[in-house]
Parts: sequence; structure tokens; C-alpha cells
Amino acid sequence: MIYYVLICCIHIFVNQVGTKVYLQRWKNRNKTVAMGKLVSCDPKQKLDGVQLGKEFWMVSVSFVMVEDEPLIRPYKNYKVLRDVEGGAHVAWPSTFVRSFL
Repeated sequence: MIYYVLICCIHIFVNQVGTKVYLQRWKNRNKTVAMGKLVSCDPKQKLDGVQLGKEFWMVSVSFVMVEDEPLIRPYKNYKVLRDVEGGAHVAWPSTFVRSFL
């Protein structure tokens, strides 16, 4: 029972816009590739004209640890994480976004 409550609390905390988060490598969940802030969990929110959908969250990337990590949804001239460091937004799978807890 305690384990379930802890998981629910963490999930609620991560869903808060403005929460500081880690982005995990979508090919290997054990590798953290960037840090940033959660911008939106709204599936109707658009990034470069494309809705996030139910499986993606919008994150503002502030610091990149793996510069050549490819973006899952590249747009404009943004192809890898290095391109978005400093505050640009990315769509990242919500299952690969973790809070700073």
C-alpha cells in the first residue's frame, strides 16, 4: 500500500508544469541525457504545428549531457539535443521523463 501511494505522489509531482526533470535516453532508460523543465503535458499542445499527443510531454531543455542524442521528433534545424540546449522545447516520451526527486 505504501509503495502504491509513493508511486502516485511521484506521478503527480512530475506532471506539474515547471517541475525540473531529467530526460532519459529513449533507447536505454538507464542513461540520463539532459535536464530541463516541464512545459506541458497537454496532448493538444503543439510543437512546431504538431500536437504532442498522449505519449509525449513538452520540455524546455536547459542542460545537455549527451549532445549527439537524436531528438525523437526533430523539427526546424533541431536534430539532436545539442541543438536545443539553452531553453528550446522538445517533445519527449513521458515515460522517459523523471523528476529530480
